[in-house]
Amino acid sequence: MFGSQTLDVAIGMVFVYLLLSLICSAANEVIESKLKNRAKSLELGIRNLLGDKGLADELYAHDLVKGLFTDKQGKPSYIPSRTFALALLNTVFPGGAPGADGQAGVPGTNPLASFRATIAALPEGSPAAPIKQALLTLIDDAQGDVNKLKANIENWYDAAMDRVSGWYKRRVHAIILLLGLVVTIALNADSAYIARHLATEPALRNSLVSASQTFAQKENDAAKQASGQTTEPSAESAETRFKNNLEQINGLGLPIGWATEGAVPRFNGKVEVDEYLRWPGWHLNESTVRHNWFKQIKFHWLGWLLTALAISLGAPFWFDMLNKLIVVRSTVKPKEKSGEEPSKA
Repeated sequence: MFGSQTLDVAIGMVFVYLLLSLICSAANEVIESKLKNRAKSLELGIRNLLGDKGLADELYAHDLVKGLFTDKQGKPSYIPSRTFALALLNTVFPGGAPGADGQAGVPGTNPLASFRATIAALPEGSPAAPIKQALLTLIDDAQGDVNKLKANIENWYDAAMDRVSGWYKRRVHAIILLLGLVVTIALNADSAYIARHLATEPALRNSLVSASQTFAQKENDAAKQASGQTTEPSAESAETRFKNNLEQINGLGLPIGWATEGAVPRFNGKVEVDEYLRWPGWHLNESTVRHNWFKQIKFHWLGWLLTALAISLGAPFWFDMLNKLIVVRSTVKPKEKSGEEPSKA
């Protein structure tokens, strides 16, 4: 029995971490939609790649790239590598695409010769001067093959975007960690306190396991349905997902949140306010409020830290973990029931 109880506590904690991670993920998307960090990271990466702000601005002004965004939306958060290659070639060599001088396909000629000569003759003050050597290297590697040159530029761009993706992921991870800490304290989600109540209260534990199974089944069914569709399924907005996940975790009856004087706490239907769920107060200039905050921080700090670190692992990690634990539980429970049955003499 101890083993299944521990497993149920683990499922409950993983479900809590999953919901909190989803809340932080949705909050990050809301922030991203306002600040356009992904688009800013892309623009910075392109500027670093091209080495000249003027050339980057010309690239963004090219019709192929302009078609990816509107003035109201702001600059794009993604530019396909082929679009980048074609726009760059046309920006650097506006006279026509390399190989369009009539030499393409003519035996013994190099269709990229005129293009290479143009690049080699670029003066130091030219916007394309910082990438002159890089372009000459890519042209020489193409050995007169126009398509190979385009592929070389695409690979060059993709390698730079891998670095941009790395920057962005590290920044998002830091933001999620910070959001996790803020959400953890705002919801008073103390891992140790939650686990203690799950271990000692069967009704709360069973309710949470049931809710986690329902949630996992719903999400898995939705994923299967989406994979069988030929059209892109409509996605909820980040604001809607934030609200729905917040309402769900608040409705689980967990020992979380802050109760004010006269408020009925959400935990376990009890009318009295748990002293560790009591709101310390806003006015930090008052000694009583400062004392209350010190008391709560002293009690919760480790549990809050554990929760914030768990959130930083991300919702996909916890959803995968939840599915695995549910599968394990489905195999453990039947064995326990069969072991409890009296043997037939």
